[in-house]
Amino acid sequence: MKKAIALTGLLAITVISYAGELKYEKDKISGPYSHKNLTIFLIHGESAIGPENILSLEEALSQKKIRIYETSDVGRLLVENLSDKIPVFIQSGDIIKGGKQDRVVRNDMVIEPNSGKVPVASFCVEQGRWTRRGTESQAEFNSSKKSLSSRQLKLANKYKSSQGEVWNEVDQAQQKLAMNVGKPVKMSESATSLQLTREHKDIEKQVKAYIDDISKQIADSKDVIGFAFAVNNKLSNAHLYGNAVLFRKLRDKMFESCAVEALSELNESRKTGNSITVQELVDWLNQADKGKESQKSVNDRTYLKIKDNKEDVVFETYEKRDGEKWLHKEYLKK
Repeated sequence: MKKAIALTGLLAITVISYAGELKYEKDKISGPYSHKNLTIFLIHGESAIGPENILSLEEALSQKKIRIYETSDVGRLLVENLSDKIPVFIQSGDIIKGGKQDRVVRNDMVIEPNSGKVPVASFCVEQGRWTRRGTESQAEFNSSKKSLSSRQLKLANKYKSSQGEVWNEVDQAQQKLAMNVGKPVKMSESATSLQLTREHKDIEKQVKAYIDDISKQIADSKDVIGFAFAVNNKLSNAHLYGNAVLFRKLRDKMFESCAVEALSELNESRKTGNSITVQELVDWLNQADKGKESQKSVNDRTYLKIKDNKEDVVFETYEKRDGEKWLHKEYLKK
C-alpha cells in the first residue's frame, strides 16, 4: 500500500484569480492515490476567497437552517434559508431525499440568509412514486447525504439538462452496480430510487473499502482546495473550490460519489491501478479551459460561466457579492 506522503517535490500549477478569470500557473497536485480502479489527485493552493462562513446543503439540513419544499413539479422545488447570518451553498448533483420523489439539484447556487422561498431547478432521480415513502415527509425534503455518482448522470443533469436522460442514466447506474456487486440493488420501497440503491448495504460496504484505503494514503493538509479523479485509468471529473474550508465541508460526500462511480465501472478482468500522470491531469485542465464560453444566471446571487469544447465542459460558479467571487469550478469529460 502506498504510504501517506507530505507535499514535497510536486509539480506546481498555482490557481491565480484576477478579473474573474482563473489561470493555472502554479498550483500543487499530490497523488496519485489509488484503490482498484479509482485514482484521486488532490489540488493544493491558496484560497481565492476568505474562509467565509458558508454552509453546505447537508450541514444546513442537519442544523435545521434550511427547508426544502415539495412543489408537485418535478422540475422545481422551493428552498428557504432560515438563518439570519449564514448563506448556504447548494451544489449541482446534490441528491435530495424525500418528498413525493427524490430529486437532484441542477445548478450550483448560493441561498442568502433570510431568503424566503427561492425556486431551485431539479430533476427526478426516481420514477413512479408520488406519495409519502415510509415515515418521510411528503411535503418537504430533510436529507442530502449523496451526490450524483456517474459522469454520464452528471452530464445528463448539468449539461444536457434532460429529465429523460437522467432517468435513463439512473437505470444504467443501477444495472452496473448490480453487476459489480453481484446481486440486485433495487430496493423494495422504491425500485427506481437511485438514493435507496446507494444505501444498499453491499454497495456501502464496497464503497467504504475504496474510501478507507485511499484515506490512509493521504496526508492531512489544510491547503487542499479541490481534487480530480480517474476511473479505469481515464480522467473523469475534477472540482476546485474558492477556499479550503468549503472543500473540507464537501470532501466526504464527493469522495463517496467517486467511489460509487468506480464501483459501477469495475470490471475485475481489467487491469486496476493507475497510469495517469500529474502532467496528463494538468494538460487536461488547461485544455478544458479553452472551450467556448457562455454565461447563465442562476439566481440573484449566483451565475455560471460555461466553457464547452468537443471533449470537455467546465462550469465555473460565481457569487455576486462585493464584486464577483468564484466559488466552485467543475470539469467534466464528455
